[in-house]
Amino acid sequence: MNQKKNGLAPAHGGNQTHNQRAGQPHNRPGVAQPKMATAAQMNKPTAPPVYRPQPVPRVLQTKMAVGQPSHTAPSPRQPVAPPVSGRAGERKGLRPAPSRSAIQPKTSGSARGVIQRNCGTPGCNDPNCHDPNNHGHERVFGLRGRTVYSGNITNADIGTGTGTNQNTRDYVNSATTPYPQQIRIEYNSGVTGNYSSFTNEPLAPGQRADAGHIFGRQYGGFGNQTASVFPQHPQTNRGNSYQGQPTRDLWRAHEDGIRAQAQSGNPTNVAVALHTTPRPIVRRCPSCNRDTLTTAATCPECGAFFP
Repeated sequence: MNQKKNGLAPAHGGNQTHNQRAGQPHNRPGVAQPKMATAAQMNKPTAPPVYRPQPVPRVLQTKMAVGQPSHTAPSPRQPVAPPVSGRAGERKGLRPAPSRSAIQPKTSGSARGVIQRNCGTPGCNDPNCHDPNNHGHERVFGLRGRTVYSGNITNADIGTGTGTNQNTRDYVNSATTPYPQQIRIEYNSGVTGNYSSFTNEPLAPGQRADAGHIFGRQYGGFGNQTASVFPQHPQTNRGNSYQGQPTRDLWRAHEDGIRAQAQSGNPTNVAVALHTTPRPIVRRCPSCNRDTLTTAATCPECGAFFP
């Protein structure tokens, strides 16, 4: 048939024959045809794609100060309260925090704004004294009706004690000075230790109390300071017998033990407690062999003295 006569222009690829293989798609004019991979191309291994790191979006980047090391994950910024200053802060009772260089250490003087407390040791009447070490004690505190004096005795303290004077003797016999009814002394050097708790026997009519050293004179106790002595029964303080019973083992023997340990190079912790009210303790009577919770010096059953 004459193509020109029929008015049809030959399409691209119009020379193809009708005996094309089955299944082969026909090309349509004006339509892009997909590329078909050949058998050689399908069998050829393909390299995986190369990973390229993506740039961080600018909206997530933070400005860093000059010289500041960068961090992968910067920590979140902490909120900072605005400084309070001026008259508005003064009306609210607020003050800006002083710089570290503006903080002044406490002194023993009477500078304005510095709070000073006295040492708290009974018998100390010096308003400028702020340390119990001035009286030979490292710590002094009250606890449930008693005053406790503690410290550490070393070889350097041996021989530094002082004797009593008229002022301290008058102090312990004053009506305003409390008379302790019970005394406890204990010590420990890490090598050995001991303790004693006993009644400070009442004075006989007209009898004066001794100015007993809270810390023994032989291991550095001060006898010339009212804050370092207490009213003590004379027989117990001097280690003499009281009503036919020895008293040295109650007090003086422990002072000797403390001095011996310190002189041997063993620092010794010492604590002395003065009870204003007697504390009952269990005592065994050597005569009737009975245990009694009492504050007395004699057995309430048979009247014998406790050891």
